[in-house]
Amino acid sequence: TRIESLVSSVDIAPSILQIGNAIVGNHVQGVSFAPLLSPKFGKTNSRKSVLIENFSDDLPFTWLLDADYKAIRTRDFKYVHWNMSPDLDELYDLRADPREQVNIIKTAAGRAKSVELRDDLAKLVRASISL
Repeated sequence: TRIESLVSSVDIAPSILQIGNAIVGNHVQGVSFAPLLSPKFGKTNSRKSVLIENFSDDLPFTWLLDADYKAIRTRDFKYVHWNMSPDLDELYDLRADPREQVNIIKTAAGRAKSVELRDDLAKLVRASISL
């Protein structure tokens, strides 16, 4: 079986807790993917997007410093915001370009989609901070 739902590494803890019949408190970050494995765990709560973050302050290579970024991944798109170089932001249409080889952010459609995804990314970041 291939499951198309989006999951993130932060979803592992609540999934293990739910599978083990433990209480998943509000302080636990992530969304359980246990319902994707078996209907006995309840209704599937599929994500529409996931947050991706990279912080370079602990990397030992000088060329990686200031390579911090935040990204949002949906089923169809991936938008990457470079914290120190926003003029280098990226947008990929994952249906047409699953290997992320063509950055479409400077196209008319890409500009419109990047504004939408930038707003969605900000919401995901705020949600992750509020925990």
